[in-house]
Amino acid sequence: TPGATGALSIALDSFLNPGQSVVVFDPTSPLFSVGVRSRRGRIRTVPAWVESDGRLRFPLDRFAKAMRGARMLMLADPAIPHGGCLASEDLEQIAWWAKRHDVLIYLDETLARYRTI
Repeated sequence: TPGATGALSIALDSFLNPGQSVVVFDPTSPLFSVGVRSRRGRIRTVPAWVESDGRLRFPLDRFAKAMRGARMLMLADPAIPHGGCLASEDLEQIAWWAKRHDVLIYLDETLARYRTI
């Protein structure tokens, strides 16, 4: 693709219809919200924070609830803007919930070379 923004546009244009919901962690890249809203999609946010070890954390109950009926989940790893990284066991949980609810995962790994965990 012509960069991360081009990949995001292609994914949204290909898989998101107006009125469908997209799950994002909060805070996240502002491009995710702008892209979804410009296609008349709905944003569902899940609060996220970074632990002292650099691990991105989120409440699993809120995440599971947000995934119900969603079309896409948009992630960045490491997370933008705070740089927290998803641990492998959290990625497994995310994948399990996405499969359970038939939610497409869009994962931006533009900054993957800076992962710390």
